[in-house]
Amino acid sequence: AGTCQSICWRWMTFITPIRTNLVLKCHIVKEAYFSPDTIQRKALEMLAGLQISARKPELVPEKSALLILDMQDYFLDPTSHAYVPSAGAILPGLQRVIAAYAQREYPIIFTQHINTSEDAAMMGVWWHELISADHPLKGISSALDTRLGTVLQKTQYDAFFDTDLQARLTNWGATQVVVC
Repeated sequence: AGTCQSICWRWMTFITPIRTNLVLKCHIVKEAYFSPDTIQRKALEMLAGLQISARKPELVPEKSALLILDMQDYFLDPTSHAYVPSAGAILPGLQRVIAAYAQREYPIIFTQHINTSEDAAMMGVWWHELISADHPLKGISSALDTRLGTVLQKTQYDAFFDTDLQARLTNWGATQVVVC
């Protein structure tokens, strides 16, 4: 029999095998990969391990928009099956970036993932439930002030797919996107 060990890169959810009467079952163990105290050190360690191009693009803040992806209660609430234990650790830094963009009146976009059974495709299979318009955890975290920007609903991982994100960026004159 094979094992069911795998790592989900986005959520650091570890699946470990448990054998019972020759039947293989999987047990999901979620761990916080980083905390508010370790996020800076771990981020620097990750960056040091990357192969970064010698040509580093220069950020031009006044030509950029801030794109905050899926910071919904669905991923931040410990009672949710999709809870990301490390997500809370990024909130203080994210709040600072949002405040800096808001102070300068640069565009801020918060994406909100919402699905129906018609547009979910494989997401309904992978997630075993949909983040529907009436799901109790669909909202963007109250730790983030969405009044400082605009909320963009999307149905796929790609925030550009079947949305007006590109038109918004063009309208704002944004030629760069800072993704958080």
